[in-house]
Amino acid sequence: MIINPAFIKDEFLISIWAVIEKDFTKLNEIEKLKFKIGFIPKLKELFKDSISLKTSWDKKTSRILSVENWKILLFQTIHTRNGKNIGWYEKKIQVFHDIYSLFRSQIYTSRILKERQESIRMIWIKFMQLINSWLEKFKDQTEMKNELNSIRRKLWNSRSFYEQKIIKDRLEKINFDHKLNNKKSLEWAFNDTQNAFLTRLSQISNIEHQHVILQEIIDHEEKLWKIFESNFAFFIKTLDQEDLKRIISSNDDEIKEKYLIENKEKLREFSIILSQYDSMKINFCPYPFSRFHERILEIGKYVNSCMKNNNLKWVIDWIFFVNIYLKMQRFALFIFQSENRLKLYEIYDGNMIDSIYQELVNIENITKSKNFLEEKNAWEKFDDIFFNFFRQIDDMKVLLKEWKVSELLKYLEKMKEWWK
Repeated sequence: MIINPAFIKDEFLISIWAVIEKDFTKLNEIEKLKFKIGFIPKLKELFKDSISLKTSWDKKTSRILSVENWKILLFQTIHTRNGKNIGWYEKKIQVFHDIYSLFRSQIYTSRILKERQESIRMIWIKFMQLINSWLEKFKDQTEMKNELNSIRRKLWNSRSFYEQKIIKDRLEKINFDHKLNNKKSLEWAFNDTQNAFLTRLSQISNIEHQHVILQEIIDHEEKLWKIFESNFAFFIKTLDQEDLKRIISSNDDEIKEKYLIENKEKLREFSIILSQYDSMKINFCPYPFSRFHERILEIGKYVNSCMKNNNLKWVIDWIFFVNIYLKMQRFALFIFQSENRLKLYEIYDGNMIDSIYQELVNIENITKSKNFLEEKNAWEKFDDIFFNFFRQIDDMKVLLKEWKVSELLKYLEKMKEWWK
């Protein structure tokens, strides 16, 4: 893999946390270039260890990678136009910190395309007026009339904004005063237009395809998380909570060991739940789901080892940690999902705000509810986390009640950083 240092943009390095923004911006261009040259081996390793999401039949058009630190990189080859060039291809890398923000970017792009599609009728009218004016101008030239009629027939069914815009731009440039070049110019315009349109169409189709696949990934991960949460809650109910309270509060290892041996088969169910969750996850698992996956995968390895070696006294601790992580993940997902809903729809009605508020209240009630795993001594190490947790909930409730959506979105952005 050959990487040109000029390809590494400052914004890209900042986005993947390779540099500290305030320090890096102080460097001059030569110092920045030296850093980028030295960073190339690390960048190659980053790409090497990444997981590619199969969304495109043409990787040159678009490619999505999940890299370390849960970042998502979107590689695109974009067809652009300016005053000097008819069209060129520009390579672009975008960095997203979570799958919801990537999903929104695809939605926004789709919206732009649909808005442009609304201009089709006017472009179509102008295009046909242009063709008709040429037909009138060359009505006595049979060869030219045939060429124009041929183009009109071939492009009659063209309904894409991009296709018609390109057609109009290209045909307007034809110099009909040079009779010897008329036919050649028309052939060039038509062939070039068709090639440009096929490239553009591929990009548009790929964006739509990516959007669908990203939605499927989000749906899968949200459903998988709910299944795991439900299975874990059912498992907790099968255990005798009074016995467990006694075991947790006891300092006698023999009593604990005896209880755990007697209930080994029930505890084995916990190991099965962890294994099932791990087996259902997909390779491309970006943030915010990746962090929870990593935690559960690590706990699953410890639990399997404990069960295999009959070292059961630690299993209760791992059950406790899963219980905590589930509550943390529930709130983290709420943050991302709420931001997603508010940013996507933009028009906020009472039902949406009420729905988000009620969901927030439900999360608060569930989190505050105590069970046998949440004895005071077990919660001490998480006091700071959940103090901030409930403070954030109170702040959000105030913003929702007062319909301060813009402030709420800013607050959600800060919370996303905090929960990482």
